[in-house]
Amino acid sequence: MSTFTPANPLEEALLGAQQDEASQNAFIALLMDSEVGVLLDKPLLADGAWDPEAAPMVLERPGGFPALAVFTAPERAIAAGIHSNTYQYGKALPFRQLLRGAQPALGLALNPGSLVGFDMKPEDVAELKRAFGVETVAAPQ
Repeated sequence: MSTFTPANPLEEALLGAQQDEASQNAFIALLMDSEVGVLLDKPLLADGAWDPEAAPMVLERPGGFPALAVFTAPERAIAAGIHSNTYQYGKALPFRQLLRGAQPALGLALNPGSLVGFDMKPEDVAELKRAFGVETVAAPQ
């Protein structure tokens, strides 16, 4: 079994939240103000912006819902991209920005493939958005 070495304060808080229910709220609050990584199927534009035609990695989760793959450290996204034939381009962005773009039918898969992560169902993501006042913005046309 591989070990998980936290790469930043967010991952230290995630470890604590997985061991102690009282730490979960602190983790969520920190997550809301943190930068996360996602994987895309197309490279970033020359100015570093997300190509509107690029699709983020979405996984079908064991609970039967699609979930956006989100990594608690941008370098974890890049490492996961090495193992994907489709999603090989990493992008770091603020978690709140990611939430604004997450469509209602999507859940979140935090650190998919790692023992240090978890899934959020679409209804849990919607509740998180409500709790923190995050409005969903329409996907670019």
